[in-house]
Amino acid sequence: MRWYLTAALLGNIAWAQGPDLRGPIASPNFQVRSSGDGIYATDFRYKPAPKSAWRGHWIWIDPTAHPELQATRAGWMGSGSDTGFYVVDFKKVVAIDGDIGDAWLQVSADVGYRLFINGKLSGRGPANIGSDYGDSKLPFHWFYDAFDARHSFRKGTNVIAVEVTMRNGLGSAATMGRGGLIMDALIRLRSGKTVRVATDTSWMCAPSAAYRPDGVVDASRQNAGWITSPACDGTWSHVVLLPDADRWRLRQSELPPMMERRIFPIGTHFPLVVKASTKPQTFRFEFDNLYTGYLGFKATGAAGTKLEFATAETEGNHAQEMTYLLSAGAQTYESPRLMDGKYIYLTVSNPGGDCILDDVVFDYSSFPVGYNGSFVCSDPFLNALWTNIRWVVQMNMQTYHMDSPLHQEPISDAGDYLIESLVNYYAFASPWLIRQDLRKIALVMEKTGYRMFHTSYMLLWIQMLTHYYEYTGDKELLTELAPDVYRLLARFRTYVGAAGIITDAPNYMFMDWGSLLGIGFHHPPASWGQGYMTAFYYKGLLDGGRIAGYLGDTASAADFGNQAAAVKSAVVANLYDKDRHLFANGMLGATSVKPNEWMPADTALAIDMPYVNTLAVLYGLAPAGSADAIMRYVLTQKDVTPSPYFMYFVLEALSEAGDFDVYGMAQLRRWALLSKHPTGLREGWAMGDYSHAWGGSPAYVLSSKVLGVAPAAPGFREALVAPHPGDLDSASGTVPTPLGPIHVRWRRSHAEFVVEATTPRNMPVIFVLPYTGRLLRNGNPISIPADRRIRTPGGHTILRMALLPSLAPGGAR
Repeated sequence: MRWYLTAALLGNIAWAQGPDLRGPIASPNFQVRSSGDGIYATDFRYKPAPKSAWRGHWIWIDPTAHPELQATRAGWMGSGSDTGFYVVDFKKVVAIDGDIGDAWLQVSADVGYRLFINGKLSGRGPANIGSDYGDSKLPFHWFYDAFDARHSFRKGTNVIAVEVTMRNGLGSAATMGRGGLIMDALIRLRSGKTVRVATDTSWMCAPSAAYRPDGVVDASRQNAGWITSPACDGTWSHVVLLPDADRWRLRQSELPPMMERRIFPIGTHFPLVVKASTKPQTFRFEFDNLYTGYLGFKATGAAGTKLEFATAETEGNHAQEMTYLLSAGAQTYESPRLMDGKYIYLTVSNPGGDCILDDVVFDYSSFPVGYNGSFVCSDPFLNALWTNIRWVVQMNMQTYHMDSPLHQEPISDAGDYLIESLVNYYAFASPWLIRQDLRKIALVMEKTGYRMFHTSYMLLWIQMLTHYYEYTGDKELLTELAPDVYRLLARFRTYVGAAGIITDAPNYMFMDWGSLLGIGFHHPPASWGQGYMTAFYYKGLLDGGRIAGYLGDTASAADFGNQAAAVKSAVVANLYDKDRHLFANGMLGATSVKPNEWMPADTALAIDMPYVNTLAVLYGLAPAGSADAIMRYVLTQKDVTPSPYFMYFVLEALSEAGDFDVYGMAQLRRWALLSKHPTGLREGWAMGDYSHAWGGSPAYVLSSKVLGVAPAAPGFREALVAPHPGDLDSASGTVPTPLGPIHVRWRRSHAEFVVEATTPRNMPVIFVLPYTGRLLRNGNPISIPADRRIRTPGGHTILRMALLPSLAPGGAR
């Protein structure tokens, strides 16, 4: 899916003949740094702002004067196209009679806002609340942003200006169905006095006049100084209070402000003078990397000069567009819509005079992350792949984990977020975004009756939650969301048919991208999807039992265990062919659900596929002794090529089967097919955008399997170090944890295998070595237990093992 965004879908502009009203927005919570490795935050100190009672009211423009500026509509919601882009501007002038001590501000709007304080861009939002594909039901909640605003206010006259967009054309957007703005600021002066600024009827508003019916932004149609001037002309009027303000059911977003940094194109010298011409002139700007951010420029030209921008991830592959008409004189612009690209193409039409471009920039944006994790091995390609995946995952970490900044689909893509969250633990260890996404998905599931568009992805949400607890130890969130786990599993229990497996699901989305014999895998027929979805359900029951056990709910843990045992027996009885050592995809004719838009009529084609077979190995459904044969089939069959997304499950299954050292490295090196673009990660092996993070599982696998570090107890109260060298000679890296970093390095020579680990002293370690032999621990000989699990206290440990010749690099394994 590709989105073409005209300027009408790119929001209001930072109108300026004077101050530069663009970003980047700075935050007192961290410093933004950049290097050859990327962009990252340092000195990151953050916890959510303290919650306080609202004094502000929801306000809007008078419906009697502007009935056309009341209703909103978001991209995925309801019927009809997302036509028309409307902006209402708001203003409040505040006098402050002392020096600022500190200030906290909370704000929200429907659909979105940009907040300017004293001519400075101070906030964008609100944080994405989550929605489902095709979702027409109003949300159960709405987020407000709360942040430290002490650097925005000043002694004297303060001008607060807010642009509120009522349409935005992005699939990730949601709405309560009407426009609204609410804000509350508590300012403490050094004198001890407090100043409270809240939305009420003293605020002024006006419709933005810059948008023509054809969608072009015309800067000459709006007063250029409205954001900075305390004055209001005759187009402004007092706001009205909204009588149905309780519809938004406000919740505080726990996210910090995003991390922003200005990025300039390479090889272009500004100012760039575009001489007047009767013909359009096109320019290409290239950046040193693929970036997500807000496209902006500073220019001077004649009124009516047309600037047509298009971003591109690869040369010539235009994806997101906008058109802008200059007003007379100098001005700056920044799109409030997040875009991505490595290239910007600009076509200038300026018969009326010369146009001077002082800059064309991206104000880069992502969730603030520190590069706390690392991985380096003896294969340069795998090192570059780990770093590349870290960058693409970071690009997708905004106020929710995106599928890609090009598509910006809604929160229904939990399968994407599962993989992105796993990379997050090893590269950044920044759990706030994962925590908020888990909550949002639960709210969306509740709203939809636990029947979201992507049926299987709801089960992956349970996996995501289980991983979250095991990596962070955050029992508070686990306790909060456990009821949603129970209700979700109860919903899936209604899909179990007479055979004991899932045969009566409403559909079997999402299995994978691809097709076979003209039948797509996105929403396959029942007999092609039952097995893989039952495997996910089985895993959900296992994880439900683990969650119940973590919370001391022994009755539910036992119940889920019994259900899982029954499902496993049914899967083996109905789907496993013991002669061929393979599982069937499903059972022909077993469903009672009629074909529908998202479930085609069943087919008599009985074709082996890797999906159910991979998951059977991964989750322990495969009978003892069959895993190796099943995985050889998965890797050698030619009928179906699993996507980079599904390869996450393949790589995990290889590890579960004990085959990772034999086959894993070759599978990881398949990612060379996604690396044709040097700074991105392609969605599919030969298709899709270059900013899609669902293919990022190799970074997680390299750190968790090859380096070998994983939690052995929730929150890393105990750590596992179990290296899988494959054909590598060495690996080293750092894994950040809630208790402190784990540093591991291992190397293998012709004579020995050595692994060295340094962990916090309060973190015991379980080592599982890939070989057997004579072993020294910190120079002292020890015997290897039968389970090959060597337990050590925290601190520094060196294990040195003598190798047989066959285990040396290049030898038989």
